[in-house]
Amino acid sequence: MAYPPEYRRFLGLFAAGHYYEGHDVLEELWRQDRQDFYKGLIQFAVGLYHAGQGNQHGARALLARAERHLGPYRPVYAGLDVDDALHAIQRCRRAVEAGLPLPPVQLSLRDEALAQEGVADQVQRGSVPRCGRP
Repeated sequence: MAYPPEYRRFLGLFAAGHYYEGHDVLEELWRQDRQDFYKGLIQFAVGLYHAGQGNQHGARALLARAERHLGPYRPVYAGLDVDDALHAIQRCRRAVEAGLPLPPVQLSLRDEALAQEGVADQVQRGSVPRCGRP
């Protein structure tokens, strides 16, 4: 399956911990087709950015919305393991609500085409020590 370049770029930016930049890239694609899958990923990224900036209220709200928007796409959609992404969102939400440091976030890809493009390698290497790093 061919994936839009904005989506592939988002995955790389997210993996590198560049959540706000990833949101900007994916928002361009979302404005074209308004798919809730992209909206959920955008909200996930911005929620992590807010958490990293100390905005716990914004982080909680966006992570909750991300979970709602991504839920219908489980277990796997567009090469992304949505179940794993949802578990990551839940872990981050619990940490934010408890005022604890956020756990590492890593998106898991399940599509060989993305792996062949090297996106999967970026994502696998993209586990970051804390969420929200700008």
